[in-house]
Amino acid sequence: MGIASEVMKLAPKVRRIAMALSRKNSAFSADDLAQEAFVALISAFKRFDPSRQVNFQSYSATRLRGAMFDAMRQSGCRESEELVDDLIPDMPFKEMRSAESREMIIRFSRFLHIAMSKLGKIEKDVVRLRYMQGLSVRDVARLLGVSIATVSRTERRALENLRSMFETTNFGRNLDVLGVRP
Repeated sequence: MGIASEVMKLAPKVRRIAMALSRKNSAFSADDLAQEAFVALISAFKRFDPSRQVNFQSYSATRLRGAMFDAMRQSGCRESEELVDDLIPDMPFKEMRSAESREMIIRFSRFLHIAMSKLGKIEKDVVRLRYMQGLSVRDVARLLGVSIATVSRTERRALENLRSMFETTNFGRNLDVLGVRP
């Protein structure tokens, strides 16, 4: 059993797992996650002991997912641009900037300020710590004294709320819907 043949056998599985994880967390590209997984796959191959009567594919699957999750956890930092991309997936911040649409950026900034004030305290704290201060989920959990799962759920809920408010206000054009006069 050669390393190249094993990598080739598992390549489709690696890509499927990477695609699934990148869909769940848009801050990570499937290619980056797959690259981490392939490095882990080679490492797993070197450590694999066939005398233990374990199938290599089963042995490596856990290591592959673990490597991808580790990469996601370690990079942890998410910039404000990624927050914008999460809220407006069809209009990345880079396009707004390259189009030099100052009015749109000002409107979005105002919307974000108002919408953040409508979130609950923990949602507001999680969004600020994750996106504006660039802390990892683990660091936010430690700082707030809650579990990592709670931070993840709260972040997801806050983004859903912000996205909903953004759509309700016609992409920030109609802020009075949120009870604020423009």
